Amino acid sequence: MEKTKDSPKREQILAAALRLVSQHGFHGTSMSMLATEADCGAGTIYNYFSGKEELLEALYRKLKLEFVTAIMADDSQEQTLENRFMRMWQNIIHYFVAFPDKAAYFQQFHSSPYYNAESDVFTMEVLKPLLAVYAEAMQLGAIRSIPQPVLESLTIDLAISLARRHSNGEILLDEDLILETGQACWQSLKSCN
Repeated sequence: MEKTKDSPKREQILAAALRLVSQHGFHGTSMSMLATEADCGAGTIYNYFSGKEELLEALYRKLKLEFVTAIMADDSQEQTLENRFMRMWQNIIHYFVAFPDKAAYFQQFHSSPYYNAESDVFTMEVLKPLLAVYAEAMQLGAIRSIPQPVLESLTIDLAISLARRHSNGEILLDEDLILETGQACWQSLKSCN
Protein backbone atom coordinates (compact mmCIF):
# COMPACT_ATOMS: atom_id res chain seq x y z
CA MET A 1 0.00 0.00 0.00
CA GLU A 2 2.92 2.36 0.62
CA LYS A 3 3.22 4.87 -2.22
CA THR A 4 6.97 5.43 -1.99
CA LYS A 5 9.31 4.93 0.93
CA ASP A 6 11.19 8.19 0.51
CA SER A 7 8.36 10.60 -0.18
CA PRO A 8 8.58 13.85 1.81
CA LYS A 9 4.86 13.59 2.59
CA ARG A 10 5.30 10.04 3.91
CA GLU A 11 8.17 11.24 6.12
CA GLN A 12 5.99 14.12 7.32
CA ILE A 13 3.25 11.64 8.28
CA LEU A 14 5.71 9.39 10.13
CA ALA A 15 7.21 12.37 12.01
CA ALA A 16 3.72 13.49 13.02
CA ALA A 17 2.92 9.96 14.21
CA LEU A 18 6.03 9.92 16.40
CA ARG A 19 5.10 13.26 17.98
CA LEU A 20 1.50 12.22 18.64
CA VAL A 21 2.29 8.75 19.95
CA SER A 22 4.88 10.20 22.34
CA GLN A 23 2.20 12.57 23.68
CA HIS A 24 -0.94 10.42 23.54
CA GLY A 25 0.15 6.79 23.13
CA PHE A 26 -0.97 4.42 20.40
CA HIS A 27 -4.59 4.22 21.40
CA GLY A 28 -4.91 7.94 22.05
CA THR A 29 -3.61 8.81 18.59
CA SER A 30 -6.39 8.79 16.01
CA MET A 31 -6.00 8.99 12.26
CA SER A 32 -7.85 12.33 12.26
CA MET A 33 -5.39 13.71 14.84
CA LEU A 34 -2.57 12.41 12.68
CA ALA A 35 -3.98 14.09 9.56
CA THR A 36 -4.18 17.40 11.41
CA GLU A 37 -0.66 17.07 12.85
CA ALA A 38 0.77 16.05 9.47
CA ASP A 39 -1.08 18.90 7.76
CA CYS A 40 -2.79 16.63 5.26
CA GLY A 41 -6.14 15.01 4.68
CA ALA A 42 -6.92 11.61 6.15
CA GLY A 43 -7.18 10.29 2.59
CA THR A 44 -3.57 11.30 1.99
CA ILE A 45 -2.43 9.06 4.85
CA TYR A 46 -4.26 6.14 3.26
CA ASN A 47 -2.37 6.80 0.02
CA TYR A 48 0.77 5.77 1.90
CA PHE A 49 -0.49 3.30 4.50
CA SER A 50 -3.40 0.86 4.54
CA GLY A 51 -4.19 1.87 8.10
CA LYS A 52 -2.87 2.71 11.53
CA GLU A 53 -1.24 -0.68 12.08
CA GLU A 54 0.83 -0.46 8.89
CA LEU A 55 1.79 3.14 9.68
CA LEU A 56 2.95 2.28 13.21
CA GLU A 57 4.92 -0.72 11.92
CA ALA A 58 6.55 1.44 9.23
CA LEU A 59 7.56 3.99 11.86
CA TYR A 60 8.98 1.26 14.08
CA ARG A 61 11.04 -0.13 11.20
CA LYS A 62 12.34 3.29 10.21
CA LEU A 63 13.36 4.11 13.78
CA LYS A 64 14.93 0.70 14.40
CA LEU A 65 17.10 0.99 11.28
CA GLU A 66 18.13 4.50 12.33
CA PHE A 67 18.93 3.26 15.86
CA VAL A 68 21.14 0.37 14.75
CA THR A 69 22.95 2.58 12.24
CA ALA A 70 23.67 5.08 15.02
CA ILE A 71 24.95 2.57 17.56
CA MET A 72 27.12 0.67 15.08
CA ALA A 73 28.44 3.82 13.36
CA ASP A 74 32.02 3.58 14.55
CA ASP A 75 32.29 -0.13 15.32
CA SER A 76 35.56 -1.72 14.31
CA GLN A 77 36.45 -5.39 14.57
CA GLU A 78 40.02 -4.32 15.21
CA GLN A 79 39.07 -3.05 18.67
CA THR A 80 38.85 -5.33 21.69
CA LEU A 81 35.41 -6.72 22.47
CA GLU A 82 35.25 -4.62 25.61
CA ASN A 83 36.09 -1.46 23.65
CA ARG A 84 33.49 -2.34 21.02
CA PHE A 85 30.91 -2.89 23.75
CA MET A 86 31.79 0.40 25.44
CA ARG A 87 31.53 2.31 22.14
CA MET A 88 28.13 0.77 21.42
CA TRP A 89 27.03 1.52 24.99
CA GLN A 90 28.00 5.17 24.61
CA ASN A 91 26.23 5.36 21.25
CA ILE A 92 23.07 3.77 22.69
CA ILE A 93 22.98 6.19 25.62
CA HIS A 94 23.67 9.21 23.42
CA TYR A 95 20.94 8.14 21.00
CA PHE A 96 18.30 7.69 23.68
CA VAL A 97 19.26 10.89 25.51
CA ALA A 98 19.02 12.80 22.22
CA PHE A 99 15.76 11.13 21.19
CA PRO A 100 13.64 10.27 24.26
CA ASP A 101 10.52 10.16 22.09
CA LYS A 102 12.08 7.36 20.02
CA ALA A 103 13.04 5.42 23.14
CA ALA A 104 9.46 5.73 24.38
CA TYR A 105 8.17 4.60 20.98
CA PHE A 106 10.33 1.47 21.05
CA GLN A 107 9.10 0.57 24.52
CA GLN A 108 5.45 1.17 23.63
CA PHE A 109 5.69 -0.71 20.34
CA HIS A 110 7.42 -3.75 21.87
CA SER A 111 4.72 -4.12 24.51
CA SER A 112 1.77 -3.50 22.19
CA PRO A 113 -0.33 -5.81 20.04
CA TYR A 114 1.22 -4.10 17.01
CA TYR A 115 4.48 -5.96 17.69
CA ASN A 116 4.00 -9.30 15.97
CA ALA A 117 5.97 -12.19 14.46
CA GLU A 118 6.90 -10.12 11.39
CA SER A 119 8.12 -7.30 13.64
CA ASP A 120 10.23 -9.79 15.55
CA VAL A 121 11.79 -11.23 12.39
CA PHE A 122 12.59 -7.70 11.19
CA THR A 123 14.06 -6.77 14.58
CA MET A 124 16.34 -9.81 14.68
CA GLU A 125 17.53 -9.09 11.14
CA VAL A 126 18.27 -5.43 11.86
CA LEU A 127 19.99 -6.20 15.17
CA LYS A 128 22.37 -8.72 13.55
CA PRO A 129 25.44 -6.43 13.70
CA LEU A 130 24.91 -5.78 17.41
CA LEU A 131 24.05 -9.39 18.17
CA ALA A 132 27.14 -10.54 16.26
CA VAL A 133 29.32 -8.63 18.72
CA TYR A 134 27.52 -10.30 21.63
CA ALA A 135 27.78 -13.72 19.95
CA GLU A 136 31.51 -13.30 19.38
CA ALA A 137 32.02 -12.22 22.99
CA MET A 138 30.10 -15.27 24.22
CA GLN A 139 31.94 -17.62 21.86
CA LEU A 140 35.30 -16.33 23.08
CA GLY A 141 34.20 -16.57 26.71
CA ALA A 142 34.45 -12.81 27.28
CA ILE A 143 30.83 -12.58 28.45
CA ARG A 144 28.36 -15.06 29.88
CA SER A 145 26.43 -17.22 27.49
CA ILE A 146 22.89 -15.97 28.10
CA PRO A 147 19.83 -15.71 25.86
CA GLN A 148 19.60 -12.76 23.51
CA PRO A 149 16.46 -11.28 25.17
CA VAL A 150 18.34 -11.21 28.48
CA LEU A 151 21.25 -9.42 26.80
CA GLU A 152 18.82 -6.85 25.41
CA SER A 153 17.33 -6.33 28.88
CA LEU A 154 20.75 -5.90 30.47
CA THR A 155 21.96 -3.46 27.80
CA ILE A 156 19.42 -1.73 25.56
CA ASP A 157 16.56 -1.72 28.08
CA LEU A 158 18.92 -0.47 30.78
CA ALA A 159 20.16 2.30 28.48
CA ILE A 160 16.57 3.36 27.76
CA SER A 161 15.85 3.47 31.49
CA LEU A 162 18.96 5.56 32.22
CA ALA A 163 18.14 7.97 29.38
CA ARG A 164 14.57 8.33 30.68
CA ARG A 165 15.87 9.09 34.18
CA HIS A 166 18.24 11.64 32.65
CA SER A 167 15.34 13.28 30.78
CA ASN A 168 13.27 13.32 33.99
CA GLY A 169 16.11 15.08 35.83
CA GLU A 170 16.76 12.18 38.23
CA ILE A 171 20.36 11.75 37.06
CA LEU A 172 22.82 13.64 34.90
CA LEU A 173 24.29 11.34 32.29
CA ASP A 174 27.57 13.09 31.67
CA GLU A 175 30.40 11.26 29.91
CA ASP A 176 31.89 10.02 33.19
CA LEU A 177 28.60 8.43 34.30
CA ILE A 178 28.02 6.98 30.83
CA LEU A 179 31.43 5.30 30.99
CA GLU A 180 30.90 4.17 34.58
CA THR A 181 27.50 2.62 33.81
CA GLY A 182 28.94 1.00 30.67
CA GLN A 183 31.75 -0.53 32.72
CA ALA A 184 29.25 -1.77 35.31
CA CYS A 185 27.16 -3.31 32.55
CA TRP A 186 30.21 -4.97 30.97
CA GLN A 187 31.28 -6.33 34.37
CA SER A 188 27.82 -7.81 34.92
CA LEU A 189 28.05 -9.56 31.55
CA LYS A 190 31.63 -10.80 31.96
CA SER A 191 32.15 -14.52 32.12
CA CYS A 192 33.00 -15.99 35.50
CA ASN A 193 35.89 -18.01 33.99
